[in-house]
Amino acid sequence: MALWHERDISHSSTERFIFERALGVAAYATRTLGDVMDGLEVDTARMEANLELSGGMIYSEALLLAMVERGADRQAAYRIIQGAARAARDGEATFREALLADQQVGEWLTPEEIEQAMDLERHLAGIGATYRAVGLEAGDE
Repeated sequence: MALWHERDISHSSTERFIFERALGVAAYATRTLGDVMDGLEVDTARMEANLELSGGMIYSEALLLAMVERGADRQAAYRIIQGAARAARDGEATFREALLADQQVGEWLTPEEIEQAMDLERHLAGIGATYRAVGLEAGDE
């Protein structure tokens, strides 16, 4: 019978097998990612165009969090943002227009706060730190 500081080794062969395979998969994934990154080309203009395809809905989380920060109930804020996204999807208005027209959004956010939450530059403010963390200068392509 094992004591409190001992353990049963009946599963140790399984553990050795699983750990070995898991590390092998991780090593393979790391090598493959290196190959992908070496050949990566970034088309920033195309990326911006792709972001615009959403009509601003990529900012829905920032808007939700801004409302919650101002005191809105998270579930209620989610439903309000979802309603604006649905109106934009259905072609009734752009996402921004739907937000600005919604009185419930106006209870929590001013038009300026909506614009701030939907400002791409604000979301990219810390990108320089990310670049530096991987050994690049911001703006390197």
